[in-house]
Amino acid sequence: MPKHKPELARIYNVFGLSSNHKLSTLLVNVENAKRFADLLHDVEREFFMVLGVPPGEPEDNGAPVDDECLVNR
Repeated sequence: MPKHKPELARIYNVFGLSSNHKLSTLLVNVENAKRFADLLHDVEREFFMVLGVPPGEPEDNGAPVDDECLVNR
């Protein structure tokens, strides 16, 4: 359990960090995870997006069709 912030123990554990790590180390790990998620999103958008199917509901006529991603996120 983190020495100074015991309420963050679960987050430290998600990143495989021990209680000996500083909060700044945890924050760098969170920032890196966010950056990699954004990069993955960019790759999905560029290479795995296909045109969506228009909904068959009458009230949705003329509504924009959302693209669909072939990768399950």
